[in-house]
Amino acid sequence: MVLKNKRDWHERLLEALWAYRTTVRTATRCIPYSLVFGAKVFL
Repeated sequence: MVLKNKRDWHERLLEALWAYRTTVRTATRCIPYSLVFGAKVFL
């Protein structure tokens, strides 16, 4: 996910947000997506 040109970070922003939102959190043992939308993510 690291880009050679650091000015292109915005091109990977949606992918980074998706990964962040679909990662299980230790405190809740849930993913933020499920807490917000009340549904599981199908990969």
